[in-house]
Amino acid sequence: MQYLKKFFFTCFVILFCCNCYAKELNILVSITPIYSLVNNVTGNLQNVQLLIDKNMCPHHYQLRPSDVRKINNADMIITIGDGYETFLFNYLNKVNVVARI
Repeated sequence: MQYLKKFFFTCFVILFCCNCYAKELNILVSITPIYSLVNNVTGNLQNVQLLIDKNMCPHHYQLRPSDVRKINNADMIITIGDGYETFLFNYLNKVNVVARI
């Protein structure tokens, strides 16, 4: 239930940002199911990118240099949580990201 609340809060923030910003947000989403939801909510208004391809396992995934570029260029990163995408949170802890959704 807690994840569902976070997801709806994130969707609200995305919709709010769509109306406030003149520029397109770069939203990075970790896995395919969340990518589908976010892409349907934002439509063509935002640039939504997928980090992990649907054929790859997020439990054993390792970041590539292209993934690091996507992370650094993202205005918002939407994930499941610390226990699921450990590779991502290990990297974010190293670069001291202040805000996470």
